[in-house]
Amino acid sequence: MNPMLKRLTTMVLPLVVAAPLYAADSWEVVRNEDGIKVSLSEVEGSNYKMFKGETVISTSVEKVMKSLSRSSSCKLWRFKCGAFISLGDNYYYRVNTLPWPLTDRFVVTRNVRTDNTTMEITYVPVSKLPSKIAQKLPEHDGLVEMQDYSGSWKLEERPKNRVKVTLEIRANPAGSIPAAVVNKGVVDNPFNTLLKMSNYLASGR
Repeated sequence: MNPMLKRLTTMVLPLVVAAPLYAADSWEVVRNEDGIKVSLSEVEGSNYKMFKGETVISTSVEKVMKSLSRSSSCKLWRFKCGAFISLGDNYYYRVNTLPWPLTDRFVVTRNVRTDNTTMEITYVPVSKLPSKIAQKLPEHDGLVEMQDYSGSWKLEERPKNRVKVTLEIRANPAGSIPAAVVNKGVVDNPFNTLLKMSNYLASGR
C-alpha cells in the first residue's frame, strides 16, 4: 500500500465504527484471524460501506452488556475512543480521536437494550435532542458531528460460558474525507474493538 494512503487509512479508522437499521444484501469477508471475522457490505444510496465484526468471547452476556454502557471502560477497549459520556435516558455522547490534520469527530446516539441479547444504536442529531439531554452535552466546539450513525450489538450464548458477539455499524463521518479512504479504514475498527473487548472481559473487569 502507498505510504500516504496507509497513513490516511490509519487516521480514519475510528470514523465508521447489529439488526442494523439498514439491511445488508450481502457481506464480503475482508479479514478473518485471531478468532475475529470482519465483513463489509455496500449500503444503497451511500458511498460508505457498513461493517460487521464477529467473535466468540469467554464471558457472560450480562458482562458484555454492562461493558457496552460503562462510560469509564470506553478508552480501555473501544478503538480510538476519546470520550464516552452518558447523558441520561440511554443517550450517549462519544468522541473519536483523530491525529492531525484531521478533526476529531463526535456523535450522540441512543443505545437501547431491546432484550437480553441485543442493543440497538441510533444516531440522534444534536439539533433533535430533547432539551433536558442537550443541556448535559459537554463542550464540543471545534469537533465535527458525525451523521447517519446506526447499528447494533448482538449477543448469542454459547456452551462453556462463551458468548458470540456481533457488531454491525454504518455511519457517515461527515467532512471532506474521501469515501474510498474511509472504506479501507473500517476493517481495523471492528477488529481492534472486538480484540480489545475480549482481552478486557477476560481480565475479569
